[in-house]
Amino acid sequence: MSLQIRSSQRLHIASKRDRASEGELIYRLVSGMAEHDGRETIVDAWVEEEDLVLLSPCFHRMVVPSEKLKRFLGNDSSRLSDFEIDEDGRFLHWPHSDTHLGWKQLQQLIDPSAAIEDVKKTEQFKQTYGSAVRALRESSGLKQTDVVGLTPRQLRRIEHGEQTVSRKALEALSAAHGIPVEEYLRKLAVLAAKTPSTANEASAQE
Repeated sequence: MSLQIRSSQRLHIASKRDRASEGELIYRLVSGMAEHDGRETIVDAWVEEEDLVLLSPCFHRMVVPSEKLKRFLGNDSSRLSDFEIDEDGRFLHWPHSDTHLGWKQLQQLIDPSAAIEDVKKTEQFKQTYGSAVRALRESSGLKQTDVVGLTPRQLRRIEHGEQTVSRKALEALSAAHGIPVEEYLRKLAVLAAKTPSTANEASAQE
């Protein structure tokens, strides 16, 4: 039976939900809206007809046909609704099969190309910000060996987009520039917006 929800921008609150579970839902909504890493979390999930329906903090609804989940959960369709939602909305857990699936994993079940796009975005981000880290360092007259807390090899990998910039690396870089992390990030963002990444340079040359 369809739930006949009039708008996708509504929270799905089942009639059997108690105050504790309603509180958990609200916590997942608020914490999910506070995320800044671009990842979708799961605010709520339920079974509608034979599909698993998920709701994100941005009120995006994703429908996953039960057929896509059989290889993880088995052929008993009645077990589809036997899941628990992680307190931070990172994944759904089906105890009977010890299966953990997050938003991205479920999205990739219905759209395998999403995995490729995620990799592209991650690689582009690393290359863009790596180029910005290098440009800012060079414009400040700093050598790779001037950054205390990072080896030249670690910094080279960051600048070439081979690894992400960790919090520890940001602290070392901002200290080498003699400015707070927040100010360093602002300068980095400005440079990243106008510094072509390795991928963009390669595309331009093709």
